[in-house]
Amino acid sequence: MDRTELLQSLVEMQKPILELLDQLHQFDWDSGEPLITLTPQHIILVLKKYVDGQIGSSTVQEWADTIHIRDDIGLDPVHENNLRDVLHELANPFLVQPLTLLSAKRLMAKLGGND
Repeated sequence: MDRTELLQSLVEMQKPILELLDQLHQFDWDSGEPLITLTPQHIILVLKKYVDGQIGSSTVQEWADTIHIRDDIGLDPVHENNLRDVLHELANPFLVQPLTLLSAKRLMAKLGGND
């Protein structure tokens, strides 16, 4: 996989995060510009996995923390503020609030999810 494909797998949580990060280590940290764009649908997909019991809150936290520090993943400019706020909340459950089923559904609604 090339870097863009690995990043796409990361934002879509197609494989375990650590596996993808290990593969991404073959590339320089700095990319100069975003190679892919995170959309509300990406976060909604991850939150649905949490709501459906496929992943735990710690996995969501790890995913959000990983996404928000990467300069090779940009934020959809139309939804940038909401994406930044939701990523911050998910990555920092002890600063904001722990992820629960109720808060996950609230965040999905904030991002335009219908569930």
